[in-house]
Amino acid sequence: AAVMQGKLQLLGGLAAPAAAAFFAPTTTSRCEAHTTLHDATLRRRLTPIGRAALLTETETNRSIPTFFLRVNGRLSADQLSAAIDEKFAACERFQSKVVVASNRKDAYFERLPSFSSRPHHVRPLVRAETAGDYDALRRTMSRLVNAPLGVPADQPQWEVMVEELPPRAGGTSPETLVVFRVHHALADGVALGGLMMSLADEGEAMFGDMVASALKKKGAQAPAKNRLGRGRRLRTAASRAWRTLSRIARLAAWLMAQILGGPVVLGKYAALLCSSRRGVFGDPGLEKSVAWSKVDTFRVQDVKEASRRFGCTINDLAIHCICQAMRGVVSSREWPTGGVPKDLQVIVPVNLRPLFALLGGKLGEGKLVMKELVQRLQGNTIGVLAVSLPLDAPSRTAAIRTVRERLGFAKLMPEALVGYLTASFGGFLPLSTQQSFARRTLGKADVAVSNVMGPPRTIHIAGMEVTQIVGFLPPPPGVSLGVVVSSYRGDFQLTVNSDMSSAGDARPLLESIEAELGGVTGRRHALAA
Repeated sequence: AAVMQGKLQLLGGLAAPAAAAFFAPTTTSRCEAHTTLHDATLRRRLTPIGRAALLTETETNRSIPTFFLRVNGRLSADQLSAAIDEKFAACERFQSKVVVASNRKDAYFERLPSFSSRPHHVRPLVRAETAGDYDALRRTMSRLVNAPLGVPADQPQWEVMVEELPPRAGGTSPETLVVFRVHHALADGVALGGLMMSLADEGEAMFGDMVASALKKKGAQAPAKNRLGRGRRLRTAASRAWRTLSRIARLAAWLMAQILGGPVVLGKYAALLCSSRRGVFGDPGLEKSVAWSKVDTFRVQDVKEASRRFGCTINDLAIHCICQAMRGVVSSREWPTGGVPKDLQVIVPVNLRPLFALLGGKLGEGKLVMKELVQRLQGNTIGVLAVSLPLDAPSRTAAIRTVRERLGFAKLMPEALVGYLTASFGGFLPLSTQQSFARRTLGKADVAVSNVMGPPRTIHIAGMEVTQIVGFLPPPPGVSLGVVVSSYRGDFQLTVNSDMSSAGDARPLLESIEAELGGVTGRRHALAA
């Protein structure tokens, strides 16, 4: 029974009480079964994306998402460690070490019998530079984004570094810099956002807002029928029936696209495998450079209004600005005759949790406590869209329309789901085959762009205000540039993580992206200031 239980847990993540079918229900047998099953269920397989991120990462592209917080106040490592031990108690992955199977084709979590975030995971940040200004912090983060994790291999693969900052110019109170680094095998951007919310004092309220938004609950109640006239009741019923039929029609069209689009997506993957495309940048090296938008450079509301004017999403607008910046990079370099790139290959991670929740019926199960919400957000439930965008569009309007149309078509197809399933089947292939497939598909991209919207209002940790949240995307193996589109309490923010040897310094790239965004939103004066 113990062997069967261990196999079920390792292969399928199942926790069925197999021992109950074999042992007599006596006190002794129950104690023995509980002990054996507890030992057998300490292991759990990584998600397909987590396994792929762990096994295909390279020395030049480590799969370690990194972000930092600026906290207004003196937050000690002991305070933060106590909060993490309390709030991360629901996250089994953060209390488990990662073990690679002997055949190098699979990996799994092995939960530690006891866990504490001190001394391996929460520690002071040792830096050579003074913490105060933007350039010094930029040098520090550039050094950290691709550095190996500073925790032993037999410990969970994440770390938090804390350092006290001097007061800003004109300020009197000290600040604290908190740097989080988590291996992609444990969590993706959505999961990290959930952990960040759970760590905040306002976590319960923010999770409630998130669930309500996912379920599309309406705050206002429908007026009572007896207060409406007969004609208005008929019109209201007809309107509801029309909306229901239109939703059913859209759902049917989407399902048809998902079914018929599979061969299209597979053909796209085959074309990528056979393509000899080199891309805008060369092979990445070890040294990285990062940059991020300063506070109050752009506001989310301004970007939303601009996206409405152009009939696109915020993500479409951001990707257009990246394309325009890359157009400047291409024009500034020397290329052989006929070798000038005409397009930009962009990959965009897609959160598949809403789809799986819809198929699994896990939405609307009633009010969930914080621990259950955090647990459900964990893992790597993402797919990837790969889109080719032209660099020679005749006008800004035409360029934005092309981005909107091509991204919209990619979202309509089941490309993200096919990518997730491809990673699932990759566990049956040799490691060299998995690495070659990743290099010949995702590795041919020029830039990876992720969209992670942060809390719309100010959050606090241990009663102290968090003034800034900045995250960096680790590009997949072979990709030289990663861009994150994010927001926090109304500020719209861009971060750039570039490879120094192939893509160059991140600061000029960010300035080019912001210049185009300033032109689109009409906030050039903010950039000049």
